[in-house]
Amino acid sequence: MAAVVVHARSVDDQHERPRSAGEQAAVGGVRLSGQLRCATPEQVDAVLGKLPEHVALTRAEPGCLRFDVVPLGDGLTWQVEEVFTSAAAFRAHRERVAASAWGAATAGVERRYRVEGLVG
Repeated sequence: MAAVVVHARSVDDQHERPRSAGEQAAVGGVRLSGQLRCATPEQVDAVLGKLPEHVALTRAEPGCLRFDVVPLGDGLTWQVEEVFTSAAAFRAHRERVAASAWGAATAGVERRYRVEGLVG
């Protein structure tokens, strides 16, 4: 099984320095942090097969400042870090994901996420 490592855009690509979670929350942004945990080899295959396109689409979304999905080494778990400029941008991302090939293929994969900056 090949590992897929997806990294964030560089600071040069963003044209600004990365903001800390506290700074992002202070300007009305939303930060998601947590883990994606597969329980079966089939779930791992689904993640590996769909992750590159999911990352590319997410990073192209308006309001996406950061989107990292990095394997943790056990072959089943990925660390996920997302930062969006606003609650509206984050909600639009969630709606796109729900209707996407990624969303369908990984619907049964456990997500342990904490979201900061999302009100309502």
